[in-house]
Amino acid sequence: MGGFPMFMVAPVLLTFGLAGAVTLVEKSNGLQFPEREAGHTELEVADIDLDGHLDIVSVGDHGNPFVNSDEHGIMVWINDGSDSFALYQTGEFGYGGCAVGDLDLDGVPDLAWGIHHDYAPAGQIGDKLMGAALGDGTGWGWTQWDTGLASGGEDWGMFATDLADFDLDGDLDIVSREQLADGASLQLWRQDSPTAWSHRTLTTGIPVGEGLEVGDMDGDHDLDIVLGRIWLQNSQDILTGPWPIHNYTSTWTHPHVVV
Repeated sequence: MGGFPMFMVAPVLLTFGLAGAVTLVEKSNGLQFPEREAGHTELEVADIDLDGHLDIVSVGDHGNPFVNSDEHGIMVWINDGSDSFALYQTGEFGYGGCAVGDLDLDGVPDLAWGIHHDYAPAGQIGDKLMGAALGDGTGWGWTQWDTGLASGGEDWGMFATDLADFDLDGDLDIVSREQLADGASLQLWRQDSPTAWSHRTLTTGIPVGEGLEVGDMDGDHDLDIVLGRIWLQNSQDILTGPWPIHNYTSTWTHPHVVV
């Protein structure tokens, strides 16, 4: 997903009236907490507590953790299904991107992230620039699940992160990029087992920005990676095979991410 300023979080309900009129009704009670600082972040929308209502997840902006703000760690805004969200925070780390997916295939949403501020004590959630945690279906219960992850390639400034089964083996892998104005690297971790990940740097010097998306760009039923100006073609041999780079525009002047 792309990066967005935290203060822009404001879900709305769209209703359609006669003659095609559209009414926007804000549904953001509770999203004003915690107090934020500044900078971009990445938001994910998923039913974290499995109650049928979509919740919001983030690892915060530059203020996470506790930098001129009340942000810290994994932040989940649980949607009560009406007009309100309740905030739950776990850990002392943040500022970066995250992705929701079922890492251990138990049917419960889990979380992976790439961050700047790995300030958590050693052995706790958020003590690495790349991390992951298993959810328990509540929104506030998370178990560290990153043994063997962040074993190379990651650097200060990890940001946009996504989960996808790039090698089509049935489990989720992680891709993440740095947030640097003058280009950055793109890193991939293949999930080999619950305690083992294999790493590859896919490319360096990628165009400016912080966005990253995953999708089947060439219609061959595997997932490719889209960045600003370029996309990388998956050959399914994700650790040793080629990832051809294709341009979808000849210029890219946007400083961050564009939808």
